[in-house]
Amino acid sequence: MMNLLPPTWQEKLKEDEIFKTVSILGIVAVCAALSLAMMLMLVGNFYSIRISSLEANATEKAQEIKIFDVEIQAKDAAEFAAQISLLGEFYDSQVKVSGLFSKVSDALPTGVVLTDFSYGAGGINIKGSAGDRDSLVAFKNNLEALRVFGKVDFPPDNWLKSEDISFGAQLELAKK
Repeated sequence: MMNLLPPTWQEKLKEDEIFKTVSILGIVAVCAALSLAMMLMLVGNFYSIRISSLEANATEKAQEIKIFDVEIQAKDAAEFAAQISLLGEFYDSQVKVSGLFSKVSDALPTGVVLTDFSYGAGGINIKGSAGDRDSLVAFKNNLEALRVFGKVDFPPDNWLKSEDISFGAQLELAKK
């Protein structure tokens, strides 16, 4: 095809065509750059939201761990307190033999001497000697006056002699 336009017009048309092509390519490049920038912003926002969510989860998990640690320590403290309470009850239920011995020895009137003191599950067994029957009766009355003993048992053969009496007795502890 033949171009009948003057050469200046032909050049002007070529320049316009190049200008349009460059303009279209420029617009396409700017649009592509804007699209890329928008996509990068969207990806950045997505990951920043994701990171914030993970940080919130990590903070929540750390708080839960602290709560569980406190619960474990509280449970351990409660178990320890229960064990101490049981230990206290055990020691309270134990009979202090030295205290019983001192009470028996405090109940001794003059003229009565203990020669044997034994403690067992059934109570206390004592043996001794008394100068006369009156001091042995006083000793028995002193023991019965103590609230520590529920039953004071002097066998009948202790009362046969009136002087130089060898005696034995069983003392049962009073129930708490």
